[in-house]
Amino acid sequence: MLKMNENILGVSCIHGRLSLTWMKNGKVRIAACENIPENIVSNGEIVSPNLFAVFLRDTVKKYEIGCKDVAWSIPLEDTFIRTIVLPQMADDQLKLNIPFEFSDFIQGELSEYSFAYVVQPKEKDYFAGGTGGAQDEGEDTMTLVACAVRKRYVNLIAKIAAGAKMRLVYAAPETVGYGRLLSLLPNEEEIRKERCFMDIGMGRTRMLIFKNRHYKLMQGVDIGERRVIQAIADDMNVDERLAQTYMENEFENCGERPAVVNVYKDISLEILKGINFYEVSDMTARLSDIVLCGGGARVRPLVELLKQRISMNVVTLEELLPDWDKFGELSNTGASLGLALAAADTDTRSVNLVELKEKAQGGRNWLQIAGASVAAVFCVAAFFKFAVYDRFHHVALLHQEEARLQAQIDAGKQEIMESGELAKSYHHYTWSEMTEEERELVGRSRVAQILKKVSGDGITVEGFSMTGNAATVRVQAGYLAQLSELAQRLEENKLVDTCSVQTAQSGRGSSTRVTAQLVVYLAGE
Repeated sequence: MLKMNENILGVSCIHGRLSLTWMKNGKVRIAACENIPENIVSNGEIVSPNLFAVFLRDTVKKYEIGCKDVAWSIPLEDTFIRTIVLPQMADDQLKLNIPFEFSDFIQGELSEYSFAYVVQPKEKDYFAGGTGGAQDEGEDTMTLVACAVRKRYVNLIAKIAAGAKMRLVYAAPETVGYGRLLSLLPNEEEIRKERCFMDIGMGRTRMLIFKNRHYKLMQGVDIGERRVIQAIADDMNVDERLAQTYMENEFENCGERPAVVNVYKDISLEILKGINFYEVSDMTARLSDIVLCGGGARVRPLVELLKQRISMNVVTLEELLPDWDKFGELSNTGASLGLALAAADTDTRSVNLVELKEKAQGGRNWLQIAGASVAAVFCVAAFFKFAVYDRFHHVALLHQEEARLQAQIDAGKQEIMESGELAKSYHHYTWSEMTEEERELVGRSRVAQILKKVSGDGITVEGFSMTGNAATVRVQAGYLAQLSELAQRLEENKLVDTCSVQTAQSGRGSSTRVTAQLVVYLAGE
């Protein structure tokens, strides 16, 4: 049963995208998806936790999400999951035996992993959310689903959440989230169907198979959205970043060009091979439903082609759960929605990898308690020295340092005011806020000449910066085509060597303008 007072943010990081679902009082308040910069996540690996924390914090602030508790979906690539049948035993025995059930599958020492499990009673399945019987379970045996995740990964996402001024309270494999989504279906027959979540990502497509509510297996094919973006970039002679924006906005029907349609056919062929391989390798397979999700599920021509070519019931995640697609991002945010629901559902808390860490820390013995008491008495005794005498002495030193630094600042200001040449050469680069007189003072006169020709016809220059012989210019345009035209027009200028569109992003909400960055390489002297 969903706790109506829960305030939780579901987080998923897969295919280079950060998906967020904020749930409060049983309702989805915000669902959003943002591409993660390549210097933060590369090939599915988090390469900079500190930058990730800043990115997460800024994204939460951008969407005005008022939540501090995080539920994190752990990708299957970082998780080992097994269904195990064991003799009946107590919880203490299970905790000792579960790690050894993974000894043939994981690399490294067992002590490097955190293990979670959930026993599947005959009438309830707490792992995937909902009700359903465990199979192959006799009177003297028990069936359970167990997972193993590296401790350093759990510690990593906890560090990222803390760096974003948030708190990691729930972490579980993404299969928990997808299983929880299945429980939203209207009846038991639909829930128990053998169903495949076809996750079409940036560089890879994953098939997540569920049967009788339970996660069964995952297969992958190495083809995805990136091939579509590359085809658009080559066919329209634009940068891949701009091509991705074209694809997401269906600019000039770019997704229906013959070269791009051929890529759709390649993707559909690889997916059909994956489905056939699964059905041939498992004679008990009765796959009947395909649910398209991920970024590829938002490419309309690709979805239409897959529905034509796959002889099964093919729907997008939005079509499967229309009542949960308030923000139009469900294909990208399904995993984070499922984890947010699972975190607010008491039936699924037993697979929480974060709780394992908290429980371990909670079992303190009497020696620890006694040591903590002695430490507390010592702290009280030391407080008066450090908080009174030493504090006043430290404040006095700080005041002296402040006075010294202020004197340096005043001397520097005076030197600037007395130096006429220095005052003339000092200038800023916010072009849109400069007066005509200030624009004439810009040291790079060639950049000034170029920018005079950029403004107008619906294009606004917001500012620029210089690095060596390259100027990064921030502009706003009315529509995407203006950016390509502008880049081509600038390259015809004799002062410019080359020009390219580095980033382009369409406005959100009521704004229809496009914000972009141009990189202009100046011609040699």
